[in-house]
Amino acid sequence: MSKESAAGACAAIEKTMADIEKILTGEKLKISNPKREALRKKIKAALIKSSRSWYKKGFNRGHKEAFRAYKAHKRVPETLEVEVEREFVPNTKRRVLLKSTLTKAFREKA
Repeated sequence: MSKESAAGACAAIEKTMADIEKILTGEKLKISNPKREALRKKIKAALIKSSRSWYKKGFNRGHKEAFRAYKAHKRVPETLEVEVEREFVPNTKRRVLLKSTLTKAFREKA
């Protein structure tokens, strides 16, 4: 790989990293060429997918902790379900169906 190629690749990576930072902070991105626009859309979709996944895991974890805390009183339902709207990436709201069901094995172990 030539020095020019390496410098170009490095500049492209730095530009992409700057785009990711701007997406995360909610900054407006400048109009760009179609390939960079496609890349930005994929990055944004990946960030949203990852955020949603971790958000759902946290919801499920909270359900388990609540169940343990109130097991003696049976005040926590075995299934929690709610649809919410959240902003995983600034200025981009998405609806998420959250559902957490405690397994029989978990209920018996807790």
